[in-house]
Formats: sequence, C-alpha cells, structure tokens
Amino acid sequence: MKFEDLQSKYPYLTKARERSVEKIADITRRLPSQSEGVSIVANGSLARAEVTSQSDFDAYPMYAPGYKRSALELFESVRAGAGLREFAVDGAFGEPVPAITMRKRIGGQGDDNRRFTRRMLLILESAPIGSRRIYDETVKSLVSRYISDDITDKQIGRFLLNDIIRFYRQMCVDFEFKTVEQTKPWGVRYIKLIFSRKLIYFSGIIMCAELANRPAQQKRDMLQRMIYMPPIDRLLYILGEDILPALHEYDNFLSVLDDKGKRDDLSAVEMLRATHSPLFKEVKDSGHRYSTKLVDLIRSRYPVEHPIREALIV
Repeated sequence: MKFEDLQSKYPYLTKARERSVEKIADITRRLPSQSEGVSIVANGSLARAEVTSQSDFDAYPMYAPGYKRSALELFESVRAGAGLREFAVDGAFGEPVPAITMRKRIGGQGDDNRRFTRRMLLILESAPIGSRRIYDETVKSLVSRYISDDITDKQIGRFLLNDIIRFYRQMCVDFEFKTVEQTKPWGVRYIKLIFSRKLIYFSGIIMCAELANRPAQQKRDMLQRMIYMPPIDRLLYILGEDILPALHEYDNFLSVLDDKGKRDDLSAVEMLRATHSPLFKEVKDSGHRYSTKLVDLIRSRYPVEHPIREALIV
C-alpha cells in the first residue's frame, strides 16, 4: 500500500506531506553549487514528511574527509533559507558530522548521546537534501555493520534491534530530564513522545521483524530500501491496510500540532494533573488508543514463535 492511497481519508497527514515535499524542493532550489563530499541530512518532521506550521529545522551536514569547511558553508546557506523554526542549540543538529564516524564505536565509550542519536535518526527518520552521495554511502555502510554475513537466515538482526530499543528508552529518559531538570514544556513533549517518537520506534521494530527468514544480502537490501522510506510509508509498505486504524489517531495528532492555539494549550500543561486541559486529556486518550493498536499489530502479524516476539522481551 502507498501513501497516495490515503489522501482522501487522512487530511492532516496529506497536508503535512505536501508541505514537506514543497519545503524540500524549495530548500533544494536555493542551494548554492553543491559539493559531492557533503550531504545535508534532515531529521524530525521534515524527514518524516510531516511538516506543520510549527515544525523545526532538524538537520546537520555530513561530510567526507577534507570537506568540513564546505559542510559548514553549505549548511548555513540551507538553514538561512529553510523557513522553519530553529533547532535546539544543545541537541544533535547543526554541527558538521564526519561520515566516517557514523559506523564506528557502536556501543563503545565514544558512542555518546549525540553520536548515538544521529546514527539512530539516520536509520529511523532521515532524508538527504541536495547531494545524496555521502548519505547513501553512510546508510549502506551502517546496514553492513548491523547485518553481517555471519547472521543466519532465521535471525532478525538483534544488533540493530537492541540499538533501536536503547534509543527509544533514551528518548523516554531524556524527556524526563528535559522537562524536570531543564524545565522545558512538559505537555507538548509528552504528546510527541507517545505519537511521533513511538512511530519511529515501532517502524524500527517492524523493519527488524521483516528481516527474519531471509539470507544476509537480502536482509541488507531490504533494510536499506526501508530506511529510505518515511516511517509512515515504511509501515504502509509492510503492514498495508492493517496500519490504518493507528494512522487515524496519528492524523488527529498532526491536526493538533498544526494549530498554534492547540499547541500552546499543550505547551502550558505541566506534569501536575491539575494543569491537564480538556484538550490534553483528549489527545492523551487518543495516544493510548494509538499505542494499543500498535501492540495489537505485533500480536496479529507475528506468531509467538517469530523471533521478534522473544527479542522484544529477553
């Protein structure tokens, strides 16, 4: 099933997709002469093809050896013309990233929060702007790192799955830190955690599950193909119409994010239950339905003997 099949039934997903396509096309048109040694990697709503009126420009330049200065210059040009809200300066975006570091020190001491976040977002929600050579080479090298020739046909690629699980749990812990210790807005971040953050996590689980019972090279080819898809397209490709009930809840979520008044309402909500507005309660209930539908999809698609069921528990 393709995204185009949804357009008449999911107006906010459709609107966000159209905005995303237009935004990437506009940014690309404004690019100066491009170097093949640099790829601008978009993450966040731009990469998920879910741009709303309140979206941030979450992106960074990734470069080959000798192209750091070109990466800085190109990224500043792109950021100036993006027309989206600025990303947080203390996060994983904006800073030039040597492509060669993406596949190194996975799980080691050098695999700090920023490096790990960039790697996971590259796999779960990313899109290149301008030249894609460095982006494509990096994705291919990561796929080969996670799925080696030693893997058996039956296996799903637990190395990758464990990193995806670790990333989702890290996002949950970061949410607690940022909203409690850094006193950042709680309500809107909570809603994003149970919708868009869970979307990329779930799509990653499904990607890994689909690698079972295939030879290593077929696993790599399929994984790379799915990485290039926005998360929703990925789920439509794998699950077809079965994902539609969950997407109905997600469409409502995007309608709230696109409305400044409603977004401000959520931003004013704090952890204290007395501050929970009727809108927040409504969206939170929708999030619970969304989560239940995702769990039901795991149960219905993968029988108990499927390796993904065991891998998610032990």
